[in-house]
Amino acid sequence: MSHSNPGVVIATVRLSIRYLDYLTNPDSIRKYTKKLGAPLVSLLSSESEVVYVALKSINIILQKRPNVLEKELKMFFCQYSDPIYIKLEKLDILVKLGDMKNIDLILHELKEYGNEVDVEFVRKSIRTIGRLAIKLDGASERCAQALWELLKSRVSYVVQECVVVIKDLFRKYPGKFEAILKDLCDNLKMLEEPEAKASMVWIVGQYVDIIENADQILNEFIKGFKDEAAVVQLQVLTSCVKLYLARPSDGQEMVMEVLKMATNECENPDLRDRAYIYWRLMAKDMNVAKAVIMAEKPPISDTSYTLDSALLDKLVENIGTLAAVYGKPPEQFVKKLRESQNLKELEDQDNDDDAYETAEDSSGQKIGSYQSQAINQGYEAASADIDLLGMGDETPASSQTTSTTTTTNTTSSPTKLLPSSSNAKNIKIPFSVIEDLKGGNINFSFRNLFLLALQVPKRKSLESRLKLLFKKKITMSF
Repeated sequence: MSHSNPGVVIATVRLSIRYLDYLTNPDSIRKYTKKLGAPLVSLLSSESEVVYVALKSINIILQKRPNVLEKELKMFFCQYSDPIYIKLEKLDILVKLGDMKNIDLILHELKEYGNEVDVEFVRKSIRTIGRLAIKLDGASERCAQALWELLKSRVSYVVQECVVVIKDLFRKYPGKFEAILKDLCDNLKMLEEPEAKASMVWIVGQYVDIIENADQILNEFIKGFKDEAAVVQLQVLTSCVKLYLARPSDGQEMVMEVLKMATNECENPDLRDRAYIYWRLMAKDMNVAKAVIMAEKPPISDTSYTLDSALLDKLVENIGTLAAVYGKPPEQFVKKLRESQNLKELEDQDNDDDAYETAEDSSGQKIGSYQSQAINQGYEAASADIDLLGMGDETPASSQTTSTTTTTNTTSSPTKLLPSSSNAKNIKIPFSVIEDLKGGNINFSFRNLFLLALQVPKRKSLESRLKLLFKKKITMSF
């Protein structure tokens, strides 16, 4: 693990983490987990590209082993010279490392980041404060205090991001930080982005009983209602209905104006449908409308550890690779692995669902019952007009031919019944299959293709089967 080559270090860490799952002694697991911290930190002194891959891998490792870097917090503080993509990854790691012991140190660092000139980095730092508040209930007040201090900076993008994050705090801790409402309303004119406006309108609608001038605030948004983004329009509609249900005298004219605009003058179907639902609820029974619209919202939760356990195990096996960078298993973005997986799934389906029995032709070769049925029904291939796209969807019926149907012995060789290459012009082949054929050197055999069509089970798609065959470069000759 002390090797100078980062690839050797990350490969050793990957192997160690994988075999930690086989240990049962908690003391041994803790002992060996702590030994992984120093090698991982050593990767942060490499080139920026190596550091980025290392941070992505560390992010995954922390979800599997949260205690592996508990003593290395300061190594993930952002440096002024760090590229933006490294800074953003470090912020994600700080959320995972945050706990009640180090929250004050992290918040102090994040507040300093709020004064940076990089807008994207500042926004991400403010969101990180919100994520820590949601993750650590005991630190929520300290996080709210940090957001309140940033809110007083009067910087447009800082204020707007604080509004978005504070909205999440209200959802997580309803009724806990109402003292900050006044400062939010004072910064109303600084809101320009749709997400910030929608968050502010949601806050007003949620606290219409506390915000005395809620009707005046909402009226400002109604003036430009038709020009607002859809997310803002939806929230203005809901907040106006909440105002009317809580304070009918203040919201009656306002809610009617918004409902008429939403149903008659807006083309957004989501907005129009929601307006109709609200309108009919209130027209039928105000108590039911209040119970539905004013119901308590479920609190949001921390999203730091949301990976499925199976996906997490797969990513841990591939740390230090593109799979860790993309956050996806290799078969989702590596073409050959994806094709191999598709073929394997297709084989598994064939094994699990044998939809047709097997028979034998005159040479003793096993053939599917669909093929046998075709033989028994006596196809005349010379004038057949076959739609290959439909063959996989239903059992073959008698072909429509222009000549007299010829009765064929069931012991005849199946290849004699298949159309010859001279009649291939009558075949309807899906356009997508033709496009796939253009890219590869494939000896196309109509006989084998038709034989394959007859053997496709009812619920299998022939088009997908053919595309898989062509991608695997299976050669079919006349």
